[in-house]
Amino acid sequence: MPKANITSVGSSRFNTGMQGLHQACALLIALEHGSTEMEGDDVTAAIAGINNIVRGVSQDMDQAMLEGANNA
Repeated sequence: MPKANITSVGSSRFNTGMQGLHQACALLIALEHGSTEMEGDDVTAAIAGINNIVRGVSQDMDQAMLEGANNA
């Protein structure tokens, strides 16, 4: 399998995706520890926020892979 040459744009997108994953994990941990003290609507809003972060991460990672594939 040939190695892709990741450009600085692809690398930046990958790094942004990794930062997003870190945020999502931190929010999940906070949610796990604080969910018993939170209102139902707050838990729902937190989960929606995590979903948005994960969706953004997925898009960033897809773009990074496409960027690498286009430069292979």
